[in-house]
Amino acid sequence: MCIRDRAWLAAHTVGWPELRARLAEFPPERAAEICGLPVEDVVRLARLYAASTPSLIKIADGLQRNPMGGQTTRAICALPALTGQYGVRGGGLAYSTSGYLQWDGAAINKWAECPPPGRVVNMNRLGAALLGEVSDPPIMSLYVFASNPAAIAPNAGLVAQGLMRDDLFTVVHELFLTDTADYADIVLPATSNLEQTDLHKAYGHTLLRYNHPAIPPLGESLSCLLYTSSVAGVVVGASVAVTSGGAAVVAVAAAVADGAAGGGAQATRASNSPIMAARRAAPAMLPLLGW
Repeated sequence: MCIRDRAWLAAHTVGWPELRARLAEFPPERAAEICGLPVEDVVRLARLYAASTPSLIKIADGLQRNPMGGQTTRAICALPALTGQYGVRGGGLAYSTSGYLQWDGAAINKWAECPPPGRVVNMNRLGAALLGEVSDPPIMSLYVFASNPAAIAPNAGLVAQGLMRDDLFTVVHELFLTDTADYADIVLPATSNLEQTDLHKAYGHTLLRYNHPAIPPLGESLSCLLYTSSVAGVVVGASVAVTSGGAAVVAVAAAVADGAAGGGAQATRASNSPIMAARRAAPAMLPLLGW
């Protein structure tokens, strides 16, 4: 094993001698057997990486979204330290470039034209928040977009219990019938990138991309921007143009407005549906895929 700079390791890391001792338990033969690779390939990769400067390891989100993904990422992050790549121009470890492009968030989002922002609820505590941790006032309505909290939020069983509250009005704006959509009072059809104008920052490069729609929105699909601005317009009485999906917008807006006024109207929750019955019987057992 090639340790480039022991003084740097001693000054900037914790536990590297213990890690080196642990690695001694994994000779190339054992590593090759675990990985299903020829021993010579394992040795060649190790020597190539250890002897190259600068050397950069690029990782991304998919790596950690696997069993033991956190430990895998942790082990990879240790490699540039062990080989002296951190602090070397062009070397080290790269994760995301999403922060590379800086734009004027206030101008793009038009914050000056918006009402003051509401409270922030930690999504990692969604289950507890829905079941009473947030109580002044309690969460009575939930608008879900660009996420699938029933499958990805921590403590899925608690999230499921919260989503099954009879007094919770839930709207899911989605391309697919996800796990969360099973709990929704209303499911709104979302546009894909093929159907909407957008700007995209990058995770792996440094370019700002303009997304031009290739086709008109299918059916009554609307983008998240159009749905939310339309609902807000209906609630406050503003003039908002809705070219499609108007009935859904009015239905959601009416429920939101009634809830804000302290009323009890909401869409009828399909409490006796097979999906909801199954959820109530085993709320902690959720499929990993939503379709």
